[in-house]
Amino acid sequence: MRWWAAAALPVLALAPPPAGADDKADALVKRAQEAYRSAKSLEGEGTVKAGPLSLAVQFKYLRPNYAHIRISGIPGGGDQLLISDGKSLFMVQSREKQYQKQAAPAEGLPMLGSSPDPITAFWSTGPLAGGDLKHAGTKEVGGRSYEVVEASGPHGKRTLYFGASGLLEGQESGGPSGQAIWVKEQKLDPDLAPSAFAYTPPAGVKEFDPNEAMNRSLVPVGRQAPGFTLPTPAGGQLSLNSMLKGRKALVLNFWFYG
Repeated sequence: MRWWAAAALPVLALAPPPAGADDKADALVKRAQEAYRSAKSLEGEGTVKAGPLSLAVQFKYLRPNYAHIRISGIPGGGDQLLISDGKSLFMVQSREKQYQKQAAPAEGLPMLGSSPDPITAFWSTGPLAGGDLKHAGTKEVGGRSYEVVEASGPHGKRTLYFGASGLLEGQESGGPSGQAIWVKEQKLDPDLAPSAFAYTPPAGVKEFDPNEAMNRSLVPVGRQAPGFTLPTPAGGQLSLNSMLKGRKALVLNFWFYG
């Protein structure tokens, strides 16, 4: 919700509910939202499945801005980590032995909760589900019973599963071949301290340099440039060797046209 829309809330509250409103579905979504927003910490583990891809996720969060997420099962091997120690946000790829680092937001981790799902809903500042909400009864999955809500909007349909805890524990979207996200052993307000999120890149893991590949391809200063031949506008050919004859230095200015 945009900030400017907040002023309209008292007026909207007095208006009759929209046609087809489902009070039970609304109540389930709001209960989960309130549980996440009132909690100081959360930890759990889950799975993300999309087609043949299946990832395992372990996560723990602490307000105002601490997080530790480990993603395993990535094709090619290795884990991915996202860690906020309260000051810095690290994104680590263990197989490549590289990490990226940026300043952590002072409050929350909005990039995680921008499209809330069972793993990132803790950080959501907006609604967990928008569009048309419909309570679809109860369903047993993996030996657990869930209250099911179907959410339909401009970006498609999601099926949300709320457990006995009141939290969002499952989400399916895109049909049988789409994405499914499930969490288990989810615990609100575990005893976590900021020290649990401390991180120092281990030896051998270096900070990612986006210019590294380009720098490796550059010719070092003092070394002779490799020869090349280019076509001229008049239809002839011009080589580096011919331009260097009789000269101590040569300045090339490449123009792009077209």
